[in-house]
Amino acid sequence: MTLATVPRPLEQHSYSWPSSGALKDYKYDFDSARFAVEHLEAFLKIVASRYGATNVHVIAHSMGNWPILAVLDRGRKEPLQARQRSKDRSDHPGGARHRRC
Repeated sequence: MTLATVPRPLEQHSYSWPSSGALKDYKYDFDSARFAVEHLEAFLKIVASRYGATNVHVIAHSMGNWPILAVLDRGRKEPLQARQRSKDRSDHPGGARHRRC
């Protein structure tokens, strides 16, 4: 595919979380990456829904692979849409509620 054939609009987004940037603080970075999983999942959902994306391409480096794989694993076990519907029903006494992403 050449640049001329890339569908428009082509959206690019970045997601990051805190890192100490030092090998000695690997545990801090790992804990930070674990904490980012839920937020990364929400971010990807927002991006996909806001732009009507049918495909989302993700590039991760080093420790960034851990949260991406965790999000993908969660999706494999229970698709995001099913989790969202279940959450919507359980946290509102009147049943499903609408959420804006």
